[in-house]
Amino acid sequence: MNLIVISLARASERREKIKSQLSERNIEGIIMDAVDGNELPESEKNRIIQNPIGWRNGEHFKPGEIGCLKSHINAIKMAKTMGWEHVIILEDDVILSEDFEKGIKLIFKLAEPNWEHILLGAHIYLNAPPVWQPSVNPLNYKVSGAYAYILRNTAYDKVLGELSLMQYPTDDVFEKLYNHQIIKSYIFFPFIAYPNIENSYIWNKSDPGKIHPSIKYFKDKL
Repeated sequence: MNLIVISLARASERREKIKSQLSERNIEGIIMDAVDGNELPESEKNRIIQNPIGWRNGEHFKPGEIGCLKSHINAIKMAKTMGWEHVIILEDDVILSEDFEKGIKLIFKLAEPNWEHILLGAHIYLNAPPVWQPSVNPLNYKVSGAYAYILRNTAYDKVLGELSLMQYPTDDVFEKLYNHQIIKSYIFFPFIAYPNIENSYIWNKSDPGKIHPSIKYFKDKL
């Protein structure tokens, strides 16, 4: 399985958790050291931080967001160097379904021939209709999340070009890519990778109802 996990070297507990999840599912992958935004040279960090993020009304990049961008760039460059037709990219705080590998095989069976990007899970902000059987759907929902996805080699350069501009955080770059149909994006239901709500600033921990119904209903459908 062509799989890369983006993992901060200093986040040893998170690294061990994702390694354990992979081991329990007999999945092999590359654990790639993430870029630590706090350890970047001040000149480089300040140059990027000075660029305001438009939708944040003048707010600037946080060091962690810079590191995240650079880490996804490095992961995609690694896949390109390896000559992989596709790559599965995970962030190290992801929670994998017990049937993760089975889900991946099903995705390749169900996906449209022209797919370039498939989300394995996401934060959904507008209610997507419940789906009662596994499916790979065009990404027509208001979603956010780059913690678990598959990327095809036809999209490597497109994604690298946008990420390298360092204009928006990683999630927003992908949102731009699929909203403007720069890449052909899909989403798999049921989710086979879930955000770690406890470690996420995006999720409202008091409102778990934002989780798509697929998490509740599909665990026995794969």
